[in-house]
Amino acid sequence: MPRPWKHPDLPPGPLSELNRALHELHHRAGWPSSREIRRALDAKGVPMSHTKVHDTLTKPVLPTKGAVEMITEVLAEKVRGADINTEIDRLLGLWQAAALDNSSPSPAPVPPDESAALPDDPERPPDEARTPTDDPPTAKQGGQRELPRQDNLIERMRREKAENGDTDAMVELGSSLQTWGGAAGAAEAESWYRRAAESGHTQAMLNLAVLLEEEQEERGSAALWYRRAEAESWYRRAAENGHTQAMVGLGALLEQRDEDDEAAVWYRRAAEKGDAGAMLSFASLLKQRGDDEHAEAWYRRAAEEGDADAMNTLAALLEEREETEEAAVWRHRAEEASRSVLSRLVDRWFRGKS
Repeated sequence: MPRPWKHPDLPPGPLSELNRALHELHHRAGWPSSREIRRALDAKGVPMSHTKVHDTLTKPVLPTKGAVEMITEVLAEKVRGADINTEIDRLLGLWQAAALDNSSPSPAPVPPDESAALPDDPERPPDEARTPTDDPPTAKQGGQRELPRQDNLIERMRREKAENGDTDAMVELGSSLQTWGGAAGAAEAESWYRRAAESGHTQAMLNLAVLLEEEQEERGSAALWYRRAEAESWYRRAAENGHTQAMVGLGALLEQRDEDDEAAVWYRRAAEKGDAGAMLSFASLLKQRGDDEHAEAWYRRAAEEGDADAMNTLAALLEEREETEEAAVWRHRAEEASRSVLSRLVDRWFRGKS
């Protein structure tokens, strides 16, 4: 079922902005699975693995330029009214800003079977420089990566706080374990998320729900049906406690089951809290119902919040009615919004170097 992917722990900066933009575009596209994106890439002659697709959005490192470009193209094609070239230019601009930032972690080496997917990628290492042991083991393989020394110290401090009942530390520790600890780390992360969630921590509820869903999807076992039900219950608890992202996730889950009435309730609640993605999802649901007037109002509200995708969608609606003058205004504003993001990042980078 469609759902948001986990966000990596990243400090504020160009890489965080790039990752946020990728996740937002993934949201606008309806949260397609990594395998669905991989199939779309295969159709374009780009045989990228679903693991690399997932890692591009979820790993705390700078992804390769080629991966960002191709994944952006696939996602933008799924967003109604999106200008594909504009989206690619916007995301590549963000990638360039992150690449110029020395604090952005470098990408992991590209596995041999994926190197052909990105022939023009300057970050791809020469094939002869690689060995089968170059790649860190994945969580599915039960692999465990070593934390940098400073992060080891931070994790020990988090663990001490978590063991003393600090729910924020429980969530932070769980996120670190899930990212770095392989299969064993994910299992321990679940226990920490659960402890914090049962104490009322809404982010822990969302993290636990996502982790449970990932587990049942990867195993694909009918015996894990109850894990899916439990995941939904945690989404619901987090949403009922006011967590906007959980509201959107629950809305998507309900919409997938054709429970559109309740999905609309959660989308609207998140939209009224200012989530532009929820505004778009709610508007899309309204349009499917034939309520074009209210759908356009929500598209317009998201556009007025500065969302470039909403601006392009609104422009497309106006063009359908041949209101080309206003449509052109929104197209122009969408381009300006995309450029302003890049301008702010570049300006921030230069200020940091001065």
